[in-house]
Amino acid sequence: MTMTKIASHFWAKIDHVVALHKQAVDRPFLQPIQSRWFQLVTVIMLLAAIFAAGHMRQWQLSQWNANPDIFYLDDTPLFSTTDASYFLNSARAIQQDEHSVYFQRSRQYPNAIEAPVADDHSIFDEDLLSVLISKLAPDGSLQSLLQAGHSMLPITAALSALAIIIAFGAAGFWAEGAVAAIGGTLSYAYLVRSSVGRIDTDQLNLGFFYFITGLVIWGAKAKRLWLAIAVTIAAGLVTNLFNWWYVKDVLSWGFLGGLIWLSFAIHRDWRRTLLLAGIFVVTAGTFFSGATVNVSGFTDTVTNVEALKLPNTFGTITELVRVPITEILMQLTGDVWLGVLALIGLGIWTALNPVMAVVFVPALLLGSLNFIFGNRVIFFSAPLIWFGIGILFTTALRLITYRVQKQPKIQLQTIAATVALIAAAATAYFSSGNPLTQPYLPGPSFSSKTMEGFKKLGDYVRSNPIPKIPVVATWWDYGYAATLFTGGMPTLHDGASQKGVPTHLFARAMVSSSQMETAQILKFIANDGVEGVTANAATNASLNQAFMAGPTQDRADVYLVLTAQMGKWMASISSLGLWNMKSGQPIDIGGGSNVVSYQSLQCSGSGSQVNCNGQPFDFSAGTIAGRPLLAGAVKTEAGFIQQQAQYQNEQGIYVQFHTINGQTLSEQVAVPVLHKSTYNQLFYLGQPDPTYFTPVIDGFPHYRIYRVN
Repeated sequence: MTMTKIASHFWAKIDHVVALHKQAVDRPFLQPIQSRWFQLVTVIMLLAAIFAAGHMRQWQLSQWNANPDIFYLDDTPLFSTTDASYFLNSARAIQQDEHSVYFQRSRQYPNAIEAPVADDHSIFDEDLLSVLISKLAPDGSLQSLLQAGHSMLPITAALSALAIIIAFGAAGFWAEGAVAAIGGTLSYAYLVRSSVGRIDTDQLNLGFFYFITGLVIWGAKAKRLWLAIAVTIAAGLVTNLFNWWYVKDVLSWGFLGGLIWLSFAIHRDWRRTLLLAGIFVVTAGTFFSGATVNVSGFTDTVTNVEALKLPNTFGTITELVRVPITEILMQLTGDVWLGVLALIGLGIWTALNPVMAVVFVPALLLGSLNFIFGNRVIFFSAPLIWFGIGILFTTALRLITYRVQKQPKIQLQTIAATVALIAAAATAYFSSGNPLTQPYLPGPSFSSKTMEGFKKLGDYVRSNPIPKIPVVATWWDYGYAATLFTGGMPTLHDGASQKGVPTHLFARAMVSSSQMETAQILKFIANDGVEGVTANAATNASLNQAFMAGPTQDRADVYLVLTAQMGKWMASISSLGLWNMKSGQPIDIGGGSNVVSYQSLQCSGSGSQVNCNGQPFDFSAGTIAGRPLLAGAVKTEAGFIQQQAQYQNEQGIYVQFHTINGQTLSEQVAVPVLHKSTYNQLFYLGQPDPTYFTPVIDGFPHYRIYRVN
């Protein structure tokens, strides 16, 4: 049999399957409704979807503006994602220098301090979000930058809703696209990543993704070749823009695959398909830098830096936690059973439209990546899931109407579709975040008091200039914000470098019981950087010897910023700091774990006899319920020790009572490692060794800032 006959036979089989499928789905209740009334209702619902997306963010902004004591620092709004400060720092640098190189030099100090400014540097080398903020903000002040960033959020939310509508409209389902837009932009999976304060690329990632998907569908479906070429060029150019906004080349392959599949499935012309594919590849321009994804970076428990085996910091980040399918459905729809119904609806639509369904597979795959990269990407599936609800409602009600009526009537089908559409849209709205029944309002990532500390540090350094470079040493979550609020001070690590050597060593410094060791570690990494660490990392002993000997450089004046929030992060800090980076194993401090944290108590009574959490504590004897379980107890006032006691059980626990103006601030239990740690001694107990630390700014109970001597 010749190849021609084989191909002819193959296509005959395909045509037979297509004919059978067309016959199976040729039912009155599955046909598009042509009624002008339904079209009018659809247009109204589409506009409502766009309005709902933007209005939710505008309502959130109004709530922030109405409560400045919580959401503002002086006249400056705060933010609800740690990455916001990255884009704001870059925007300020672009305003001042037309590039962000000087900001990049300040990151993970001093490793990039000599980074050159490229001769061919272009605005396209900067993040598009930062460029937009720099253009919107009238000046480089904190107030202007943050207000400009916030002002974009209602607009990008509305644009995302419009993009979702275009994607499903291009597929031929405008009405259900309205449901997808409402549920997609208001679902908690996406709302928490695009709400007020979320000055981050996620605010428009969903919009770009679905807009390009819509253009791909239109380009593939177009009957006239010139129109197909024009739309494909548009799809490629928008993909290029998307890559400027959010550098993830791998997504472009999904768009290309959808274009090739749909074009060939509809037209069966491989020349046309290859032409469109080539045009898309050239105009998108994002296929030439590779499409690899570092899966091991998310799944491995150890991060290798040359000979060092460091703990993988990603394991401590909430948004990278992998959640079960039930939690995914909750985040997407607000109810597990509603999520199940959505999947049923999506399955029905796939069975009815298998060719078109393939184009939306990347959206579903991105949601399933939760099981590899954590829950941060499941929001890409939200519109598709809510589209399933729209399909299920309209199909089911039209089927019921068709079955019960004696004579098929177009008017009843129109009424059924209208009722189903409104019901699905209402379900999407009221099951998701909305100002009426589920008024979701995120708080700032860091309190105004904490940010006040960084701002005061910047003022202090500028008013007390010295020849050395002032560097902020604090936990990585504060990295970008520390640079922003201090007015440009370098930091040791941040949200893009938290997997490196500085994070492990800073964590080690915080849980160390030796303030001398803490000071030496901070000075070493602030002066000699990662290169200095790895050069002395042949053995643990050689590295410790290098720390004690001190750095070879003397260019950094280190300021240690400690906050109350870091106390809440102590489980993560200790899991990273109590670690042997030569063996790549946690240091067991008892019970097979290297994790320590503060445990809260609720106590009543006075004197030496106190009842805490239902147990009698005797501080004269050092017992709990008559058992000698206490190693010590301490009482502080305004962050300074007023009374303390030591007991004979050195392996017992410590109880810490903290008051301000005689009023209880907190009552804690701490194991010996935590009680004796530098963090606890400097922040909660106010006991710095003057040989190594000098108090600079005391903002207890919110923050404390020390200069490393």
